Amino acid sequence: MVEPKMPVDVMDWMNARNWGDHHLSWHTARQWDLLGASDRAWAEEQGWSRADRQEGAPGNGFDFLLMHRAMIQLLRETFPAHAALLAGWAQPPTDPNSARDPMPPNNPTPRVFSANMQTAVANLQSAAGLAVFASDDELGLYIETPRRPTADDVLARSPDPSTGIHNYLHNRFSDSTSDVNLGNPELNLANERFWRLHGWIDARWTAFREAKGLSDTDPAYVAALQAEKTHLATMGMGGHGGHHPLADLVGTARKRRTVPRSIAEPFREHVSRRFAAAMASGAPANLQELKERIQLAIELEFFTIPLYLTAAWSLDTGASASTGAVRNLIMHVALQEMLHMGLMCNLLVAVGGKPILNHPDHLPRYPNFPPGVDLPTQVELKPFSPEVLDTFLRIELPQHDPLTIPVLELEAVAMVPAPKFPTIGDFYDSLAEGLVHATSFTAAGQLTSSFGTGDELTVIASLDDAKAAIELIKEQGEGNLTSPAAGPAADDLAHYYHFLQIKDGRKYVKQPDGAFKQDPNQPIPFPSAAEIYPMAPVPGGGYPGVPESDTFNITYSGVVQALHDAWNQGEQMLLDGAVNKMFSLEAPAIALMKKPRDPSLGGNYGPAFRWKIAPITPPEPPPGPPPVTAGGYARIQQILDDAVHGNCFGAHGPFWRGITRDQFVAKAIFGRKLLATRPDGSFDPVESNLMKALEGRPPFDGSLFRRMPDGYPPIAESQLAEIRTWITVGCPETPAGADWFDETAGGPINGQQHNDYWRDFDDWAMVSVTDDVSADIGAFFNIAGKWTDFAKDATKEADWVAALAVAEVRAAVGRLESKQRETVTAHYGMPIPLVTLLDGYERFGDNTLPDDPRRPADVRHTMNGNTMWFVWSAFADACLRIGGDIPAEFWQGMSRAILIGLLNDGLFRGRFKVTGFTADASGKAAIRAFVKSLPVANISAELRSRYRDFLP
Repeated sequence: MVEPKMPVDVMDWMNARNWGDHHLSWHTARQWDLLGASDRAWAEEQGWSRADRQEGAPGNGFDFLLMHRAMIQLLRETFPAHAALLAGWAQPPTDPNSARDPMPPNNPTPRVFSANMQTAVANLQSAAGLAVFASDDELGLYIETPRRPTADDVLARSPDPSTGIHNYLHNRFSDSTSDVNLGNPELNLANERFWRLHGWIDARWTAFREAKGLSDTDPAYVAALQAEKTHLATMGMGGHGGHHPLADLVGTARKRRTVPRSIAEPFREHVSRRFAAAMASGAPANLQELKERIQLAIELEFFTIPLYLTAAWSLDTGASASTGAVRNLIMHVALQEMLHMGLMCNLLVAVGGKPILNHPDHLPRYPNFPPGVDLPTQVELKPFSPEVLDTFLRIELPQHDPLTIPVLELEAVAMVPAPKFPTIGDFYDSLAEGLVHATSFTAAGQLTSSFGTGDELTVIASLDDAKAAIELIKEQGEGNLTSPAAGPAADDLAHYYHFLQIKDGRKYVKQPDGAFKQDPNQPIPFPSAAEIYPMAPVPGGGYPGVPESDTFNITYSGVVQALHDAWNQGEQMLLDGAVNKMFSLEAPAIALMKKPRDPSLGGNYGPAFRWKIAPITPPEPPPGPPPVTAGGYARIQQILDDAVHGNCFGAHGPFWRGITRDQFVAKAIFGRKLLATRPDGSFDPVESNLMKALEGRPPFDGSLFRRMPDGYPPIAESQLAEIRTWITVGCPETPAGADWFDETAGGPINGQQHNDYWRDFDDWAMVSVTDDVSADIGAFFNIAGKWTDFAKDATKEADWVAALAVAEVRAAVGRLESKQRETVTAHYGMPIPLVTLLDGYERFGDNTLPDDPRRPADVRHTMNGNTMWFVWSAFADACLRIGGDIPAEFWQGMSRAILIGLLNDGLFRGRFKVTGFTADASGKAAIRAFVKSLPVANISAELRSRYRDFLP
């Protein structure tokens, strides 16, 4: 998706004053307490330091409003011609498919606009809602962030779930692949949408001040605003250089720095913050919140896995046999965390959701605060050590008081106190409460596996199964109220006590009476420094450009993608492959731990667990020129069918059979779209998974999948060239010059088949119309009167043509035309059998279709208003005149269908005058013959003539 950018002269001006760098440092300084040690060190290297007022703290709300107002006023004063760009939304867009402000397609933020944020918008749009705020600062805090940090808890949040609309909207529209990512303060000033958002916020502040009678001439307010404007206007103007983040967007070549992700995207509600928000809001209130909470549970379980794997892999088992016992205990816990994650994936599928695993926003990142853990600092990916073990004990700390559990002879262990804050156990209790909103549990699409711990990933097919899965997760994590044991057999220790054995240095063994005792004959010596790879903590930005790190991250991302595909497609084979591939991560991780880096950094490299896709190597161009014209969709189906000799096969089978061209273009196999698009919307054969699979390029090179079609010879290069060309020219339905209609094919069909077509048409155009489609329909209705004027008076044709020349109208017509064309071809096929289509429109017009049992509220399919036939006639004429991507052949055939429907409606329903035909069987036959034989050049004129007959 191409995001709207500010004009170049505006970006030049901001760049010269280093606004992007200032904006990033402003937010970083106010989130200082959330940064890990390495990220804080990076910020200090930039010359930044902690702000006295942290985000969400008293005073920062006014700072937030003032700084952004100063920017807006400066730009308005400097660029009056661009003032409209700074006016802001009248109200934030809530439709994810909004024509002007759509959500980025690769942002997995829930598509439904948050109900809590709907409340925030309503509060801020109304005088009554604004009146509740006591001060500018209180309003600013409410708008900016849900955070309310205290001296004891930097993650504390407001109890009001409607706070933080600013951060929510930044996050909702963020796109980490965009060079003007709204989620990145360094870049987002170049995004028009940034100024729509902040223009709206500024307007709500103005409304608040007016309602409160606050004067803009107040000396303190004027001084504060002017000081901020002076600062912003003069930054970077002394010729001292510095980093200019918008430079790349305005043509100045500069090397971009690598910014730690927690700094570059400060609005992201990563897992620890979302955990805090979930616990503040109580149990899920509906099914959608339950699904979101289960997704959070998946991320909670995932969060610990890289921490535990890094610690286990850092133990050099070749240095000493004694490290093996420690490594095995840590790996046992890590594998059970994988089981827990799998159970939550199954639960999400069971209640009708799909796990999100293949997106950076839903993957663990470090440094970070572990959710549900009372730690003053963020955890990092580190080698095993006594400090790391203490962190693991705190992560796995039981919900109940561990001191009450009868584990004998623990004199060597300094146990941590019971928690006084919401734990992961509390979270799962809350999740269990929310299960009341799941009306059914479906087993379809769930997966099974063994992770090598003696535990099985099982299907969740009932409420009891769901509760049992949650109880198992809790017990394996923390034990139960009377025992450190976990699991159905109660002969396995919970995670907390597994780690406690390492701290105590002795293995706990279950006794005949069920209690666990330390076994002096099974010591667990703590590994020495010589038995641990000397890796330094992994920095928040990872190691971009380090080959061994890239290898690890690509392998890790492949495993994650396979897991995502497995659960999103319900493919057991993919899960089995992903579980096997998990174990291949160890070798590249250890290679990193053995690789020294700069000695001043205090140790070797380590696995970063960062999302990274393998670089694309475009295929060599085929010998000779590609075909001059692309074949149609039927030719692509034929090539694919020939490649498998017409057989059925494999997990996905011959997916191209029995689906339309549009269904093929939209299709995904195991979660991977067949066809890729570029930012401008055109199709890209190089990035398309269809071509990667057929050419044997990664990941279809054997690294994750085999070349397709698996088990058959590769498709010939000449046929691959045909498919490439078909994708390049836009995946046409038919070859160039092919007919859209077969004018002799078809005939009367079952009326319910016609009903299916009319019901789908009604659904998108009327019953379930979206805001965008409604806006497009409205845009055309606004100019349809120009056609009726032209129909009455031929001298008005120029006005009709001029109305169609408006860009917004042409765009609206194009979108509506595309939806109509897709609906027709989905139900009648290609080429469209004209006689069958005319039958459907005739019966729609004369009200002879049967009742539609699938629409009990309105069983009859007829035209609602008699004037609508003429609006549709105008629309057909518009499509024929606009041309371009709108095929004339299609609308010539559709005009015949509209005409036959119009004539039958007027004649047999008697709703308007129709001349030239009689209202009987012979008249109906005469209409059919007339419509089919009418020359193409005369159809539009005939529709205009019928409008003149319609007039009183």
